[in-house]
Amino acid sequence: MDDGLSPGRRRPPAKGAHLKIEATGPDGESSGGAEKPPRRALIAVSAQSTMRLCATAVEELGFSADRVDAGIGAVVAAREGKPDVIIMDLQLRDVPGREVVEWLRSNPELRSTPIIVLTSSAEAEVELNGPGVALRMPVSRTALQRALEQFPRRYPGGVDPPDL
Repeated sequence: MDDGLSPGRRRPPAKGAHLKIEATGPDGESSGGAEKPPRRALIAVSAQSTMRLCATAVEELGFSADRVDAGIGAVVAAREGKPDVIIMDLQLRDVPGREVVEWLRSNPELRSTPIIVLTSSAEAEVELNGPGVALRMPVSRTALQRALEQFPRRYPGGVDPPDL
């Protein structure tokens, strides 16, 4: 049976897999009666200092941030939370980041989600096969925010509503 993965590759985590997702918003609270819900960013980074930098960068732009520190957690969190953007390090503690990118792109609901990949200068280029950008580590808050601003807000059906 062909599962879409080459021999020796791990399978994406099964639906319902358990993980811990830590969510924060720009003000630490829900948006209440805001016209538009906050944009959601999924941050998948193992290093705590980089996690804090990424969370600060996205929250300053009005995103809420879901944080995971492993590749399998990133796949499950993305599938369940449908983030507007995914920020991930290629050096995750459980699964190579390249595999996580492949798993995300193989999911029709996540295929068009922008991915910002954080890479070291020693790593080869990563094939994103969709919207996204690669940033070299160490990354600055400003560079990350510029990358985030490249991707417009997503709405169901890929259509932006008219400004009222």
